[in-house]
Amino acid sequence: TIAPDVRNGFWTGGWYNIRRANLGLKNFDLLIEATEEERNLIKGQLYFFRAWNHFEIARSWGGLPYIDMYLGPNDNMKFPRLSFHETLLRIAQDLDSAAALLPVDWNFTQQGQQAFNAMVGRVTKGAAIATKSRVYLFAGSPLATKMRTNSPVYDNEMLIESAKASWEIIQLAQQGVYELVPWSDYKE
Repeated sequence: TIAPDVRNGFWTGGWYNIRRANLGLKNFDLLIEATEEERNLIKGQLYFFRAWNHFEIARSWGGLPYIDMYLGPNDNMKFPRLSFHETLLRIAQDLDSAAALLPVDWNFTQQGQQAFNAMVGRVTKGAAIATKSRVYLFAGSPLATKMRTNSPVYDNEMLIESAKASWEIIQLAQQGVYELVPWSDYKE
């Protein structure tokens, strides 16, 4: 029989993925035989997935420790639990770092040119910005604001940040960078 994967679900799997991203960032300087483009692509993905996994966990469990370093077995594991708002702001910072490094379209990278259309589904600058928009939307919601201020009102500052990020995606779409995949391209 095959043993079940203990990394299923966002709690266990999410923390596992965060640890893997932090390991990649910790050892990033060991990546010496890569081009600058390759280094940016890898680092951007590491930041994105660290942020995305924190976001998925926080959506279900609220504020949590934001683990942004690789932890070994002998390291102190007692970190303060951030508020939901603080957690979301840390996630947005990592997504900004990811967006600065990721391409708008993988097909125009050196790797994409070598395997044109094989890069569909990879995280892009647009994915990082769109996720950031969603993070700010959560941060601006009355439920999140009530946790912070005890008053269930919209946080207009956070909603404006969400709108700014959404506008960036709309501008990329208007430039022809992003579009819906035609239904005829799906194969059964």
